[in-house]
Amino acid sequence: MTDFKRVFIDMAPIIYFLENSSLYMESMSTFFAKCLRENIKIVTSTLTVEEYLVQPYSNGKGECIETLKRWIHCRLRQR
Repeated sequence: MTDFKRVFIDMAPIIYFLENSSLYMESMSTFFAKCLRENIKIVTSTLTVEEYLVQPYSNGKGECIETLKRWIHCRLRQR
């Protein structure tokens, strides 16, 4: 992987990670671990976050909303 200090990611990789996707969990875990280890900032958009939240709010899945909030707050504390 090329050296970088900030990366923009769309919602799909975040969903794969937060929902423990069997197809992508290993690669997403490796990616996020690299970001933590090397102090790489993960950037996404407000629209991306809203895109994720549509289904949980529509279906009353509060646990998905809380999982995303915890993940975002965790990333913010590591800055």
